[in-house]
Amino acid sequence: MKGLLKKDFLVLFRAYKLYMIVAVLLVVQTFLSGWGWQVIFPALICGMLPVSLYSLDERDKWNTYALTTTYTRRGLLSEKYLLGVIIMLVITAVSALAMSVYALRVSADIQVDAALCTYDVFGHNVVIPYAAARAIESLLHSVSMALIPTAVSLPFMFLFGAEKGRLIAPVVLGFSATLLVSFELSRIGGAEGFVDLGAALGLAGIAAALYAVSWLVSVLIVQKRDF
Repeated sequence: MKGLLKKDFLVLFRAYKLYMIVAVLLVVQTFLSGWGWQVIFPALICGMLPVSLYSLDERDKWNTYALTTTYTRRGLLSEKYLLGVIIMLVITAVSALAMSVYALRVSADIQVDAALCTYDVFGHNVVIPYAAARAIESLLHSVSMALIPTAVSLPFMFLFGAEKGRLIAPVVLGFSATLLVSFELSRIGGAEGFVDLGAALGLAGIAAALYAVSWLVSVLIVQKRDF
């Protein structure tokens, strides 16, 4: 598994430098202007990288070659899902660092800083400053948007092949964007300073569950179909 991950990271930095540069620039924008949509875009970009890497593998007949070694079909597909989790953790950690540095170096607006969000956690009221709640919500959305594209796309790639399977990518990205817009619109008209962490946490949980189900579906698919 370590060898497969090393191979994919080498290919990633050679073939998708532009994607990585764009993601870094968006994170830098987060550092300069604070949390918000800038955190989501890098997650969406990085969420499609395992799918793109699989396309390159199929084009170069890598999986056919790998099966002549000790690697199994299940191991090859599991590595792509593990890669997606690693990418998600990295982009979320970097975004969290950028937002933390921004919060420390820029004095927050007094009115925004004074706004508080109250949440019921196991029967106890927990009060969180608006800035912190907004940052946590953005990070949870980042987790969701990094997992959903891979979770939805990879089973189609394994079932129909990379050429036909990638046609689902625009649908996946459109669905993800629509989902986030819906969350943003739901905040309009709400109480000032209120952030729905419950909904963001629920979306992240659904994304994680979908990721696990996607892996199981992909395992069933590759048992009946050659790469």
